[in-house]
Amino acid sequence: MGYSWTNRESEVSPWLEAGLGQKYYLPGSFIGVKFDGRLILAVKYECFTGVSVQAHITKESLAYIPARFFHLIFWYPFIQLGVERVFISINSGNKRSLKLTSHMGFKEVARISGMLKGEDFIWFELLAKSCKFLEGSFRAKEALLSLEFEGGSNGTVGR
Repeated sequence: MGYSWTNRESEVSPWLEAGLGQKYYLPGSFIGVKFDGRLILAVKYECFTGVSVQAHITKESLAYIPARFFHLIFWYPFIQLGVERVFISINSGNKRSLKLTSHMGFKEVARISGMLKGEDFIWFELLAKSCKFLEGSFRAKEALLSLEFEGGSNGTVGR
């Protein structure tokens, strides 16, 4: 079976919410990365403003995610939506997410001290011009088209 991806909200949303430990009520678009038919990474994009979008990302703790899936995750907001920046927020105590965020190239832009019990709430952004996973839209689109798609009707993300 190997790796594949889906954009089925009914499949990705519950897994994402369980992984992040919270419910999301705003409408959005989803990407789920699978290995042997099992979700190992999920992303939800919401709050699209035309120049930015917010993302929520979770992954199975020990799962290896090939680079081509990071191309897919960032191709959607930066190329398909055409935004300049992606924002994410993380609790300061979530060391695993902070490590993944750093690996993806996000930079801290704001910190709200004491928003959570004993933790800060941190906002990060990634600019399209500094996204190491795009390296030109052709490479990202080539990576996207080479992936096995399991959801929707045409292999695009969104509604």
